[in-house]
Formats: sequence, C-alpha cells, structure tokens
Amino acid sequence: MGRFLGTPECYALFLELGIPRDRAISLDVKTTIKLSDFEVTPVLSIPEATVRLWKEMTGRTLTTHYGYVFDFSYVRLYNMGDSSPDVVEEPI
Repeated sequence: MGRFLGTPECYALFLELGIPRDRAISLDVKTTIKLSDFEVTPVLSIPEATVRLWKEMTGRTLTTHYGYVFDFSYVRLYNMGDSSPDVVEEPI
C-alpha cells in the first residue's frame, strides 16, 4: 500500500482528505527517512532569505517548497521541485 510524503502543509491536506495517518508522512528539511529500499531527504528549494524577502514585500507567507534527494544506494537523484537557481547550485 502506498505512502504519501510531503511538506507540513501537504501532510495536513492528506489528513483532511481522509488519508490514514499511518500512510501519511510530514517531511522535515534535511531529515532523511528510509522507505523500503531507498532513502529520501527533503531540502529547501527556495532559500529562507527569499521567503523572508517575499513576506516583507507582499505581507504574505510562502508555503514550504522542497526538492527531494532520492538515494537508491547505486544512484542518487535530485527532484528539483519548485527550486530557485540559488539552491540548484548546492542542494545539500
């Protein structure tokens, strides 16, 4: 049975949609979790300084944006998510 992983905002939505808690995971930045035969590590895909600047300019808070590093032991993949150029240069 599949699992649902995402930002804290996504996790709240998973529960609201009726996805059982044992199938939903709220990810924390730079905290690696092990799933069957691979690991996933979320990384911020929009720098914190950009998030602060956005709030100062607009008065609004951005939702959490993650990119994901998937480690299959023989290969590591980076899913950029909604990345900014600053993060692409150095994801971890």
